[in-house]
Amino acid sequence: MGTLSHLDQHDEAANALEQAVTVLRPLVEHTPSAHLLDLADVLARLGGELAARGRPADALSATEEAVAIHRREMGNSFTHLAGLADALRLLSLRLSASDRRDQAVEAATEAVTVGWALAHHDPAAHLPALARNLAGRGRLMWCLGRLSEAETDLRRAVDVRRTAARHDPAGRQLPLAEALEDLAGVLGDLGRSQEARPAAEEATAIRRQALRQHPTHPPQPPRPPRPAAPPATAGPAPHRAPGPVDAVLVLETAVSVHRRLVEQNPAAHQPTLAVALFNLAQRHFSEGRPEEAVDRIGEAVELYRRLTRDDAGHLPTLAQALNAQGSVLYALKRYASALIPIEEAGQIHRGLARTDPDTYRAPLASSLGRIGLVLHDMGRVDRAQEILSEAAALRRLLPPSAPS
Repeated sequence: MGTLSHLDQHDEAANALEQAVTVLRPLVEHTPSAHLLDLADVLARLGGELAARGRPADALSATEEAVAIHRREMGNSFTHLAGLADALRLLSLRLSASDRRDQAVEAATEAVTVGWALAHHDPAAHLPALARNLAGRGRLMWCLGRLSEAETDLRRAVDVRRTAARHDPAGRQLPLAEALEDLAGVLGDLGRSQEARPAAEEATAIRRQALRQHPTHPPQPPRPPRPAAPPATAGPAPHRAPGPVDAVLVLETAVSVHRRLVEQNPAAHQPTLAVALFNLAQRHFSEGRPEEAVDRIGEAVELYRRLTRDDAGHLPTLAQALNAQGSVLYALKRYASALIPIEEAGQIHRGLARTDPDTYRAPLASSLGRIGLVLHDMGRVDRAQEILSEAAALRRLLPPSAPS
């Protein structure tokens, strides 16, 4: 009867969360900035409840959508960046429960990568989550029999838990005990019982101290000696209330995260690093820091240039980045330098317009307009007039609804 009651509770919770998702979706369409975070949080919680109901495929789908929302929005706020780390941790659990072990390790690794970036920015706020992500990956490695990797992660989790406990002695001691028990379990499986014993004894001492300080609280049981599998029904950690947002700092942190991800898997993450650099450059420029914008947009251009060597589908984005690079250099009155990327963008658009004029006639006209403007300011008036006349002729061929 107790088990049935437990399942009934999950049924009620899942039904309520599914209704919340239904309500939030149209709200997100109208005002995404106000409701996206709520939708991602509800989806992550729904994943845990669906997993508890024995619906692993639905649980995985809900968690994947939460990850996608946070990943798309992580350049806008630290709250989404922190949400991404937690959602990736949960995604790792769902993937592991579906026996997709390699993908589970990949998600857990990305969660750790994002966690390190956040903890570097604000240790007091994000060290506990980093420790949770390290411990989660360590326990996953333990389940998979990859004991050396598990030991590395769990030792780091213990170190981070110790640091977090110094920031918050009252609230972080029991998580430290859990990390020590995990580490002791892995060391025991490695046949290193002498090293395991001090960790286990320290964990026991922490639990005794907690019981003395809070004698009316029921004691938490020690961790099991070895996890059979990660708990697939875990839910998201509560979000911290967002504080004032420094947009540049958020974007710089997003760039830092993408750089680390590129080191692990260049093919998968170079496009998103390029986008993050492009966004950071735009923010630098809008805040009156054009020299920094030049550096970041230059790096984005080189990334897009490399991507186009393997996939010509990136050519339109390369042209957009080149035009942006030229525009920043033009704003700095470095006209000769600005002309180089703007002319290259024009050449790209000219080639694309030959094969698909309906799509690329307008971008070509825009690029030619930029070239003409720069040439005019360089004193090359006759050549500027030729280019601007060509741009005007192209615009006359555009439908009335096309952007000017």
